[in-house]
Amino acid sequence: MKLMNGIILAAFLAFNTGVAIGPAWATDSASTLQQIMDGLRAQQKAVRNLRVTAVTHFSSLNKDRKGMHSIGSTGISAIYTRGGRFRMHVHSVSGGYNILAPAGLHLSRRFMAMDYAAAYNGRVGTFFIVRSGYVGKLSPPQTGQVNGGPPPVALNDLRWTGRSFSIWGLPQSLDWAAVPNRPAYQEEGLLDFLENPPPGAQISAKFIHAQAGHSKAVLTIIWLSKDIIELDPKLNFSVLRDKRYFVVRPPQKPNGRVHWESKPEYIFTAAGFWNPAPGVYYPKKIVDDLFVPRIQPAGPVTENVLIIKKVRVNDPGVGANTFVLHFPAGTQVTDESTGQVIHIASTPQQQMKAIGRDVRVVRKQIARSSAAWGDKK
Repeated sequence: MKLMNGIILAAFLAFNTGVAIGPAWATDSASTLQQIMDGLRAQQKAVRNLRVTAVTHFSSLNKDRKGMHSIGSTGISAIYTRGGRFRMHVHSVSGGYNILAPAGLHLSRRFMAMDYAAAYNGRVGTFFIVRSGYVGKLSPPQTGQVNGGPPPVALNDLRWTGRSFSIWGLPQSLDWAAVPNRPAYQEEGLLDFLENPPPGAQISAKFIHAQAGHSKAVLTIIWLSKDIIELDPKLNFSVLRDKRYFVVRPPQKPNGRVHWESKPEYIFTAAGFWNPAPGVYYPKKIVDDLFVPRIQPAGPVTENVLIIKKVRVNDPGVGANTFVLHFPAGTQVTDESTGQVIHIASTPQQQMKAIGRDVRVVRKQIARSSAAWGDKK
């Protein structure tokens, strides 16, 4: 988006929100936004794929509401590309006391674990459970799933690579309820979001002075929530922090005032960055906090700490076969689109022939959905 497009965007937002924005403000905000997009574009152009190894520790307020306790962890090894293709191997553990459950249902659950592999190549989603059960008593179920989109569990867990807390996948966090990349399932990066904002989104940007004269860029996005996002110009505008506010009271009349929460409900902060390639940055540690004042006025009710152990970009060994799982012979695989059970044969070629036959139905459904949404093929 060129500078003039940014000025037009600012004017458009002013018209639709009833806020008077003078030419000086519009030019300044548009210029800052353009600089942000230029930095994001420099990173995006340098990366074909990202390979990430990470572990996340989940904590929640305990029963007496005086401290935090562990409710599980997730270890992930994943590779993904722009456009939504990915492959991942996951070990997850979950259980314990749930402070966010409805009143009377704050039950302490036994800790359960699951090891699984999942992949999506832009056409077929594959998912295989390696082991699952209670901690200390896992069994290999030899079951899997295929469908015409990315496996939902994997798509949710992919955020724990740190992607959804960075320029590489932040829009997924901005809209919790959206079906990711409908209907093509292509995950957006922050640059994609800024260049093609969804209808009704309001975007502004400015520079602020931080400690020791170091400037930060602040990006304000008002969409389903109001997000105040801090970015570091020295790191090609990588995301440092996001404070998310939700509506307390909607406008009482057209173009009326929206009343937002006085304090953010979500805050995540990145600490330190990997520099796996010139001009490319990825967070090393992320702290993700949820605040619910009616439960805990003084601090978060849940906290997720992500440690990104390793990042590699542009792995030359990545190819089309990277993003398709080959199930062990004898695995029973359920086609989620039709409900049919596929008994996996012994060779990858036979596997893909059987899977491809059952997924064609889903691809036709997605094509019809794409036409309904106005997508161009």
